[in-house]
Amino acid sequence: MRFDYHDLADSQFEALVIALCGSILGAGVAPFSSGKDGGRDGRFVGTAAAFPGASDPHSGKFVIQAKHTENPVAKFSDPDFSSTAESSTVSEEIPRIKRLREQGELDIYYLFANRRLAGGADQTVRSRIISEAGVTTVELFGVERLDLLLKKYPEALQLADISPFLRPLLVTPDDLAEIIMKMADRKELFATAVTVDDLIRTSFDEKNQKNGLSAEFAQAITRNYLPLFASVKRFLALPANAAIAERYDEAAREFQEQLLAHRAEYAEFDQVLVRLQHLLFTRDGDLSHNKRLTKLVVYYMYFNCDVGTS
Repeated sequence: MRFDYHDLADSQFEALVIALCGSILGAGVAPFSSGKDGGRDGRFVGTAAAFPGASDPHSGKFVIQAKHTENPVAKFSDPDFSSTAESSTVSEEIPRIKRLREQGELDIYYLFANRRLAGGADQTVRSRIISEAGVTTVELFGVERLDLLLKKYPEALQLADISPFLRPLLVTPDDLAEIIMKMADRKELFATAVTVDDLIRTSFDEKNQKNGLSAEFAQAITRNYLPLFASVKRFLALPANAAIAERYDEAAREFQEQLLAHRAEYAEFDQVLVRLQHLLFTRDGDLSHNKRLTKLVVYYMYFNCDVGTS
């Protein structure tokens, strides 16, 4: 499950970065107080405990920088972050990095940002910092790398005093997006109703009562989407779609965990489903361009008792 870093406060993200660095570098990681840019640097001197690997760990004087954004689709390659313009984040940081290097306080620079990091941007940004600031080693950590670290060191959340269940409903759109794009390639399968009698589920009325779904919302699902649920079931059961079915199961498990954890925060289950769809649409362009198919799968998950109380 991806952690939605952009929903964190700046201070929470900075604390999480320091906690993760404590795991990969060692207990000697020390946070600095917040600077003028609102970021918090961390410092470590010595040999890394486990990065980039146990056989050849980094060693020297480390400076750790955390850069947080509230933009859920931000990238390292965004001009405001890494262009050569003087106002970009990287341009503003390079003189500071160079000064620390010249003062003998920095050998290795780690830059963490809750942005997506493609291979091309990684090479471009690292090369620029190395060239212009004179640093021997630069490591960039985007959301992909953060996800891996957090999966390996989940205790970092507790160390940073962050609980994923004390924040609003959070979901990752990636698995569902892959499913929807595959379904979009076969839209003809979901254009007309198909009757299949083996949709195994609790009575829909009984399920709605258990979950607190309003009669009006249930009627809308029944009228607009129920006739197509059999097509979804058949699509996922096709042997050629085995990998897609696995992604469906992963998405359903994640949604179920979040829905159950946050159910008490919503008066009606209608609000839970609407909130879930809103998050999916705003965090993935493919889903926002295929809203009907996305809603179809979300409602199928509910109808099929993959999410919600059975």
